[in-house]
Amino acid sequence: MKISKILILFVVLSLPVILYLLLTFYGKNEFDLPKYFIDRNEQCTDFVQISEIEDSLHTVNGKRFKLHEVLKENINVLHFPESGVDNQPLQNELKRLLDTFSDQEKIELHTILVAKDSSYFQGNKFINSENAYQYHVSSDFYDLLTTCYLALPTKNWVGDHPAEMKLDLSKILVLIDGDMQIRGYYDGLETKDVDRLILEIRILLSKKGN
Repeated sequence: MKISKILILFVVLSLPVILYLLLTFYGKNEFDLPKYFIDRNEQCTDFVQISEIEDSLHTVNGKRFKLHEVLKENINVLHFPESGVDNQPLQNELKRLLDTFSDQEKIELHTILVAKDSSYFQGNKFINSENAYQYHVSSDFYDLLTTCYLALPTKNWVGDHPAEMKLDLSKILVLIDGDMQIRGYYDGLETKDVDRLILEIRILLSKKGN
């Protein structure tokens, strides 16, 4: 009788371990984020890796950076505001995003402007935050970045976008991880989409901590 009780106790205590091992080896992590365009973007005649883009980013104060140096090892959100567009609702959502992660140094917001729009924002940051950065780039580099690398729904993009999104470039947000992989696309004017972005940044942060 005593042996049977010990056996039952052993089986009961072993079940969680067995379940954990089964989930580890056969389960799917439902919180894993997709990676877009790992191999190539069909819209580009020659696939361009982010580390191969050599044009520089020019900040408001004239400093120059390589894009891959800016994004490496951080969790990054990129966006592309245009002059003449009402940006206040987008600024409110981005401020909320940055406030949520105010204690995280490795989460950065990058505002990228094509040269023709730079004068519109000259001397003023789109978002006033220590983790927000603003850059001015040439129109050729802007087209390469938005169409070829980020595959944003610009006029040059045709076909179905894998993110299944039809967005105006001026309000789209792109999440890029520390390995410079695209992890998501979001509508910056939709609160629920920004909430999703916040959640998915938390997922990336949890993986960085492992």
